[in-house]
Amino acid sequence: MVIKNGSYFSSSNNLKSYKKFICIDANGKSLGRVASVVAQKLLGKNDHLFKTSSSTSVYITILNANSIILTGRKEEKMIYRRHSGRPGGLKLLSYKQVKERNPKLIFERAVKGMLPKNRYGRKLFKSLEISFK
Repeated sequence: MVIKNGSYFSSSNNLKSYKKFICIDANGKSLGRVASVVAQKLLGKNDHLFKTSSSTSVYITILNANSIILTGRKEEKMIYRRHSGRPGGLKLLSYKQVKERNPKLIFERAVKGMLPKNRYGRKLFKSLEISFK
């Protein structure tokens, strides 16, 4: 990295070698708050080397994802929808059903909804790991 006149100029080689590993404990925290922090860190918006055109090489691990909380009556009202694309192919699952079947899906959907909907967003999403310890 070369410093000139107080501003930072970095070559693409330095950005490729820059890797950062972050662990976030989600025990007793709100789903949306944690998901927004994760999305910002994946995008690199809090980094001094932020560029919209380059990936940040940040790897995030979320611990205790099964002990998140939802505020209000969202546990009763939240519905997860998916559609097969065929007539009558709409599948509806409540938050409780999703938490029993695949609790990882709750965090994945929350974070994925906050990332860009293109190749870059899909690439960033691959550097997210969720655990239930």
